[in-house]
Amino acid sequence: MQLTIDTVEHNMLLGMALVLLVLMAFWSAFEPRSSWRSPFPCPALFVHFLARARNPANLLSIGAIDFGILIDGTLVMAENIFRELGAREGQDYDLNEVIRSAAKDVDRPIFYSVAVIIAGYLPIYALSGPSGKLFKPMADTVAIALVGALIFTLTLVPVLYSFWFKKGVHERVNKPFEWVRNKYSGQLEWCLDHPKATMFVATLIFAATLLLVPFIGGEFMPHLDEGALWVRATMPYTVSFDTASKFSPQVRDI
Repeated sequence: MQLTIDTVEHNMLLGMALVLLVLMAFWSAFEPRSSWRSPFPCPALFVHFLARARNPANLLSIGAIDFGILIDGTLVMAENIFRELGAREGQDYDLNEVIRSAAKDVDRPIFYSVAVIIAGYLPIYALSGPSGKLFKPMADTVAIALVGALIFTLTLVPVLYSFWFKKGVHERVNKPFEWVRNKYSGQLEWCLDHPKATMFVATLIFAATLLLVPFIGGEFMPHLDEGALWVRATMPYTVSFDTASKFSPQVRDI
């Protein structure tokens, strides 16, 4: 049990740390005050895990949480608010009105993006037998987490930023990001100028992935080594069920 808890704790802390590091690196385009406050609300997303009273938490369900997916909506909302505030630097404006307008611009895309992700987990509910019992808690966890993140993004994030950025936002040049964007822009222009070649290469890559289908395993079960033992004891066929049940506690204790 303790090994399982340690594994979940390690994975969650490592995932949150990596996500926060990436956020801090890219949010550095704004002034330091904006930079550290931008990802600050992200850990609050995990409060919605408390809503999981329906199923007990297990290694598979908790380990299936993708922290990057959870904060996607938050990043889109924050980026649009920052963009609108940064464009009005040095001007007179109504902060609440700008935030409200920026939130309305992206609320529908954020909602539908989360709905598409949740829809991808719906086929899991059609599973029956051991597979259904194993993976349905995972689907429940992901769905509840995404819904909680969506509510958090559409309600609390704009309110928090209306308190934090009353003095506006000062946008700086993020050299690593600008370098990546310039490289991408050049490649994108080439693809738009050569649509046939782009479609051919994309089709070729897709066809190459189809060749890997026969080598894909049929089981979706991660390798776990948590120190748990599976012991199965077979009693003589002449032993009654009542008698055999008396030996089970002894076997378990040993």
